[in-house]
Amino acid sequence: MLAVWVGGPERPVAWLATAGELDAWLSPAWSAQPWGVWASDPEGQPLFGTPIAGSVSLLPADTRLPFILNVAAAADVAPAERTRLRRRVLVSGLLGAFALMLAAAYGAYRATSRELALARQQTDFVSAVSHEFRTPLTSMRHLLDLLASRGVPSEERRAQYYELLTDETERLHRMVENLLSFGRIEAGAYAWRLAPAEPGRLVHAVVEDFRRDPLAKGRSILCEIHEGLPPVDADRESLSRCVWNLLENAAKYSEAATEIRVVARRAGAAAHIGITDHGIGVSPRERERIFQKFVRGADARRAGIRGVGIGLAMVDQIVRAHHGRVDVESTPGQGSTFTIVLPASRDSQLNPTLTAGSELGRRSAI
Repeated sequence: MLAVWVGGPERPVAWLATAGELDAWLSPAWSAQPWGVWASDPEGQPLFGTPIAGSVSLLPADTRLPFILNVAAAADVAPAERTRLRRRVLVSGLLGAFALMLAAAYGAYRATSRELALARQQTDFVSAVSHEFRTPLTSMRHLLDLLASRGVPSEERRAQYYELLTDETERLHRMVENLLSFGRIEAGAYAWRLAPAEPGRLVHAVVEDFRRDPLAKGRSILCEIHEGLPPVDADRESLSRCVWNLLENAAKYSEAATEIRVVARRAGAAAHIGITDHGIGVSPRERERIFQKFVRGADARRAGIRGVGIGLAMVDQIVRAHHGRVDVESTPGQGSTFTIVLPASRDSQLNPTLTAGSELGRRSAI
């Protein structure tokens, strides 16, 4: 009798069968196959099935069965059929090995391609960062040399140099802060300080600061704050950096005489902050990739526009940390609109009506 059991000592489950029952149950299955199968105990005594010479034995350690399983070609299989079976097994094995070789080669190719692309991106990033740092440092050094050598002919020109020196220092400080913040965000070490905030006030403050930036000189920047903006849970510093980065991109990728338009409005239970420019735009095939780190648009590279490729990646990560998203609408050669969508704050104590609306009016411009 064959006994098979599972379970522990507290509640075992056993299945018992005699040799005749095993033959009756398993013979139809084996007879349909060109193989003979029989089982024996560890001493070699048959349990069920008919022993066949030249069979392959599978031990209990291999099959986890309480008997030795023996498999061999059935005696009634013709030699030609056996040859075809062997050939089929051999060809299948060769095809399987070839498929595994192709899969391994393709995997190695993909891994190598990704590593090479990442290495190129990192090299371009280092080169771009070095160039971005060199420009303000060169200007600062030149201005300091002029001021230190007393070669400034008038106090008016001296005040102008001090103003330029302040602008370049602020520009360098902003680049360093962006790089450090991006590194902390990438490492998951950024300390988010989310608190209820009025997006209209935040946007207005960033726009006013940006209007004093050299990139905004001689450019019309319209700021439209709609009434009824919902409050949002925001880290003011990082969200302000998002709006600034989008304004900076709008200025860098468009002509100096064109207009930049900033609109903050309510859409359902969300606040939308849109920045529109009339620049080179983004091609449809690049709209997803531009939010990846170290990636810059092909048109921007051809135009020689400076950048390190982390601005939009930082915007995307910051907005995601605020449980929002960034939408892009763009037409190549005509301009782009980047819209930050933020859910309304859960704090119902904050007045959802933008109090700064009466101060700002519907639109302010230069």
